Amino acid sequence: MTNFNDIEYTLIISELINDAFYSNLSNRGKISEIRQFSEILLRKILNIGSDRNIVIGKLTQPAFRKNATSNDGASEELKKLPENRQKELLDIIETFRSTSNEATHTNHIETFTDDDLNDVTDSLFSLYAFLFEEYFLKYPIDINTNPSVLFNFSLLPPIIRYKTLNYLFVSGYQNIYVSDKLVLAMLKTKGKKFAIDWIDKNKKDLLSQPYPNSQQKTIFFNEFLDKTISNNKDVINRISSEDEKKYVYNQLMNITEQELNDFLNSFPFKNNFELLLDKINKVSDYIDNHGVMYQTFEEAVEHYKKYVVEGESPEIMELKNIMDFVYMGRK
Repeated sequence: MTNFNDIEYTLIISELINDAFYSNLSNRGKISEIRQFSEILLRKILNIGSDRNIVIGKLTQPAFRKNATSNDGASEELKKLPENRQKELLDIIETFRSTSNEATHTNHIETFTDDDLNDVTDSLFSLYAFLFEEYFLKYPIDINTNPSVLFNFSLLPPIIRYKTLNYLFVSGYQNIYVSDKLVLAMLKTKGKKFAIDWIDKNKKDLLSQPYPNSQQKTIFFNEFLDKTISNNKDVINRISSEDEKKYVYNQLMNITEQELNDFLNSFPFKNNFELLLDKINKVSDYIDNHGVMYQTFEEAVEHYKKYVVEGESPEIMELKNIMDFVYMGRK
């Protein structure tokens, strides 16, 4: 059994994406193409190569999953996921399975509406988001996250960022860094009222998160201390006694602590709720005046093509692989 190979599927993905999103096919035809692409996306998620069959419809049937062997559909690969992730994936499949099944059979004689197409497309975006959820469950978003990762992720359509970050937040990843990115994506997809309602709903938790937090304060202190030492480098270099140097360093640390306290006291926000409320107001005003830079893959793809990923760590390269995959065929 082989693993999923992106290159092997490049041509068919380009064909399916073109027919589903850039052609004059009927809604029935587009839904059918999205169904086929969703199967490839499921292969990517579960790492199943082209030498195996996938039976999407059967995966949602408990009896099939219980009795299936390693050669049946993707049941064995599905079982490798934690139970909560299995349920998440099966719920997504179920949302589009019925409509997309009908689009491939002749017993559905009614015309498929734009709403039907939009619903199936939204489920496709949920599958995209599942990939990024898996990535950030492996590499959580926190103070140590590589800035290149966050910038790369920001080049996705806001709806996929929203679905990903919202899942992380409700799954317990409720730190300042996740909520900050979530509110931005929320503003661009749901609007200001939705974002305000969301922070009000989560006010208790957000108020309990100090800003800056202890990690950020440590970073600020080290930055202030480095600057203070650099500004006094000539004085330090002229001192020969180790005891005198130790005394000077202690004095510089005291000065730095006072500077940091003055800096923190000047902060207009004391917690994450106040920070997010200010961000919502400022960003929504900007959107009202300038609009959103991109909403769709078609609007975002040019920005992604111009971006060169910096770094070769596993964290960077895994994200690049996912990003290249989701942009495959987009134009």
